[in-house]
Amino acid sequence: MRSWHGETVAHGILATVPRAILRDKPDSDVGNFFPREILPTWQPSMAEEYFNSIALTVPVEFAANYGWIGGLLAFAGLGAVWGALSGIFLGPSPSRHPLSPYFVLFSIALEMPFGAFLAALRNASFAVLAVGLVWLVRGRRL
Repeated sequence: MRSWHGETVAHGILATVPRAILRDKPDSDVGNFFPREILPTWQPSMAEEYFNSIALTVPVEFAANYGWIGGLLAFAGLGAVWGALSGIFLGPSPSRHPLSPYFVLFSIALEMPFGAFLAALRNASFAVLAVGLVWLVRGRRL
């Protein structure tokens, strides 16, 4: 397998830009990109096959782009950042915090490809901003 050298990560970043702004953005379907890159090694006729799709997680995608060390660093980095953000935002009693359901649901986004993860992060930021606004309006109490 050849290394993708950040190709799918760049596609993931561009996936968050609307087509109205960037008309020529590349296809961001990493699930199809992966089998089109891997399957032709064993069966050359599969190079243009768009039927297969393989689900990739963020660490697996980073491993395919930057090697095993990149994948391990992505896995460890996501865990460290996720743990720190959970501790900072949710505090000592996370089950009572109003953002707790968002943190639990957002952890599922780590099972998506990088572009979908960035889109989920963008969407979750709206909920965090709304709760923050309510927190400010209510005199810093929730």
